[in-house]
Amino acid sequence: MSTMVRKNLTGMFSSLFENQISYLLKHSSLNFWGNISLASMIVAALYSHAKNPIALLIWFGLVLLVSIIRLYHNNRLKPQQTHTEEKLKSWANNHILFTTLLSLLWGLAGLFLFPESLIHQVLLLVALSAVLISSISTLAASKTIFYLQVALLLLPIAGRLAVMEGHDYKILAGMLIIMGVMTIVVAHYVYKVLYELHKTQQQTQAQAHTDQITQLANRRYFDKHFKEEWRRATRDKTPLSLLMIDVDHFKLYNDNNGHQAGDQCLKQLAMSMKSIARRQGDLVARHGGEEFAILLPNTTADNAKILAEKLRHQIIKLKIPYKSPSSLLNVVTVSIGISSCIPRAQKNDKTGEDILYPAMLLGAADRAMYQAKQHGRNRVEVNSCDSKAIPIPLHKHQI
Repeated sequence: MSTMVRKNLTGMFSSLFENQISYLLKHSSLNFWGNISLASMIVAALYSHAKNPIALLIWFGLVLLVSIIRLYHNNRLKPQQTHTEEKLKSWANNHILFTTLLSLLWGLAGLFLFPESLIHQVLLLVALSAVLISSISTLAASKTIFYLQVALLLLPIAGRLAVMEGHDYKILAGMLIIMGVMTIVVAHYVYKVLYELHKTQQQTQAQAHTDQITQLANRRYFDKHFKEEWRRATRDKTPLSLLMIDVDHFKLYNDNNGHQAGDQCLKQLAMSMKSIARRQGDLVARHGGEEFAILLPNTTADNAKILAEKLRHQIIKLKIPYKSPSSLLNVVTVSIGISSCIPRAQKNDKTGEDILYPAMLLGAADRAMYQAKQHGRNRVEVNSCDSKAIPIPLHKHQI
């Protein structure tokens, strides 16, 4: 069973890092055309006045080459596809590398291509300022790299101005350094504010998706996550298993012991469920009342049954006292229904296999759970996922 962290950039982001990647992707074309337009303007303005036109053309060629490579690299990451966390980090590192190379090239333009004409000097400074503003997008990936790019853009031309004859040039050099420092200070503040806003948003979102008693995912989040995993399993042709769990005679437990004791019982059961579903992608949710669901991506029915039996025995070992009408154990027990399938989005003409829908898996697991209850409770039942296994009352499972 895979342990890779898979991310889908078109879905709801679970971390600030994923939001940053999305931001960089959205602005990749704008950054490309911005760099090319500025570089073309500089070449057109300075070519007839340049001491070494060949060096100017070489510089433009390098800017064009790095910009094209960065755009090609950016477009290789498809937002609608899923990616491992390692792949996202590799993409971000390469994007930072190419952006830093562009900043270095622009910094070298301020050092070696500095024109003698005042108008052209102002034009070059404006271009460098525009590049500095456009490089703010890198702040989304790394504060440190953004600060490095500020230095690469401004320090070369500031150094060039500082050694030139004339008091005005030295003042301008000082102003550029002050601008760089102020840019870093403002960027740090903006980054901090955005981080805090994102953190607050994530906390609010987590509360909306969390059952307040058990601290598990609630039904709303389960439905959303189930859709995503179903689509992923359909595309990757991997098995998807579902455990439906019902606490045996929980209404009687509540009536005899009180709702506070019932809530405490559910919390203990939730902890046991989380302990057996610990992979990235596994999801334990409170499905409603005393019903729970455990979604297990890339898991066969046999492996799901092993986990279910482990959970059933683990809950018995909790020894939550209760005089059950259907068991001599005198502890709280659960009934578990299992179903598993490899989702199919279209009918197979060769084998005659029908399309499988999410409701079929839900219905099959739900039916298996009721079979476990009918056969004496405190047991695990498995039901196949097909059109014949759909119970009549499907409206509560429509997703």
